[in-house]
Amino acid sequence: MRLLSSALAAVGLLALPASAQLVVGYDASGTGTKAWFVDVTTGVASPLWDNFDAWGIATDEVNKIIYFNDGSALYSRPYSGGIPTLIGTIMDAGGATQAPVSLAFANGKLYCTKNIANEAVWEIDTVTAVATVVLDYTDADYDFGGLDYDPASGLFYATNDDATPFGSGVYSLDVFGTGALTFIASYPPGEPDIDGCAVGGARVWLVGDEPSPLHNLDLTTLLYDPAPPMSPMTASAVFSGGSWAPGLGGSSLPEFFCTAKTTLVCGTPAIGFTGSPSATSTSGFVVSAGPARTCKSGILLYNTAQVTPGVAFQGGTLCVEPMGLRRAG
Repeated sequence: MRLLSSALAAVGLLALPASAQLVVGYDASGTGTKAWFVDVTTGVASPLWDNFDAWGIATDEVNKIIYFNDGSALYSRPYSGGIPTLIGTIMDAGGATQAPVSLAFANGKLYCTKNIANEAVWEIDTVTAVATVVLDYTDADYDFGGLDYDPASGLFYATNDDATPFGSGVYSLDVFGTGALTFIASYPPGEPDIDGCAVGGARVWLVGDEPSPLHNLDLTTLLYDPAPPMSPMTASAVFSGGSWAPGLGGSSLPEFFCTAKTTLVCGTPAIGFTGSPSATSTSGFVVSAGPARTCKSGILLYNTAQVTPGVAFQGGTLCVEPMGLRRAG
């Protein structure tokens, strides 16, 4: 079958609508708003809940649930709203209480890090709140205060406040692969303490625990946004959390994922778009792909369902759901 031999040839590139929403929260003393979602395009922040402190925040995009913890207490709240529900006290299998400083959601499971022994990446059961170590590292070497998962790369990203021995800044954590902890970039100047992070739009968003810019690192150029939006936080705190929640609300932006096949005769494929995606409009958003071989037609496979991880397909990787694929010539 040569359906994609001239255009995308099993590349598995797709533009999915993803709302530009960043969830941030902290543990400021007293009452008042403790978490917001921020439209990173406009900078507008909307309150999510009051009075419940947030040390770490994670979002389950499939089931539309926000998870957060206040010390060892694990809570959930649906995207649709309502008062947060206590799941339980986070404990290890031996019954010892654990107090994570970050949360992240990946492949249907909840993960966290701690800033006291045992410092490691832990998995937390979202029903029982029992935590289990999945990636251990030397406690004295790192202080991972922020954690989030990037489905595009299959890596976690974390913020490390420990300057020695490897340097403070943004790291990638290959939890599901080699276990490598890799330095990516230093913090922006004047920012030694970052307690939360989120990954979305091919950027790592740094979430501090006080009124400050929401610095964001471009994962392609490894440069920080020179004009980041401001955090909605109004006071100084000890802990903060963040998570990327494209399904929570706000305007939609395209998001690219997967890896192009590099051995095609016509060159490395790429995908593009014009206009704005909409669930109700019948026009106004056009997806394009190329290059195509000279005098040959190309066929673009597309779908709204992503395959993670991608599957082998004609020498490349297919990252859209194979069932119900539509084809546009």
